Amino acid sequence: MQLKNNKCRPGYTRRKGYVRKDGIRVKGACVKSTAKTQRAKKKGNCPTGKIMRHGYVRVINKKNGTRKLVRVKGSCPLKKGELSRFGYSYKNPEQVRRRALAVAIRELGSLNLYRKLDAVAKLTTLTSPKASQTFASDRDWIRTHYVLS
Repeated sequence: MQLKNNKCRPGYTRRKGYVRKDGIRVKGACVKSTAKTQRAKKKGNCPTGKIMRHGYVRVINKKNGTRKLVRVKGSCPLKKGELSRFGYSYKNPEQVRRRALAVAIRELGSLNLYRKLDAVAKLTTLTSPKASQTFASDRDWIRTHYVLS
């Protein structure tokens, strides 16, 4: 694309000219801007309350000495502190936590909240066992007192 009056059309940015290592000169030009598309890819298509985790390639070593590449797809894990806006904290007494859960169920739904607590309980089993037990007991309380739908 040619430069006119040193300006580029919308959606394009100016790339400066340069000299390559082998001595060849590259003229300045207008190149398509990728800033907007990168931001859109970074955000992903996750629902509210979740954030995009990008995919990656994992190498698996087999017993016979061969290696296999496995592509792990991107996903939408939980967003940190999602339940705190309802006043929920595992450090609070049981009565306060249950009241906060009741408010959260009205907005998020019982099944969604059950799954959130289940995921957090499983994720914190090794790092914070007491917190994990609290999340698990609240998860079980939701299961006994609400219809999971």
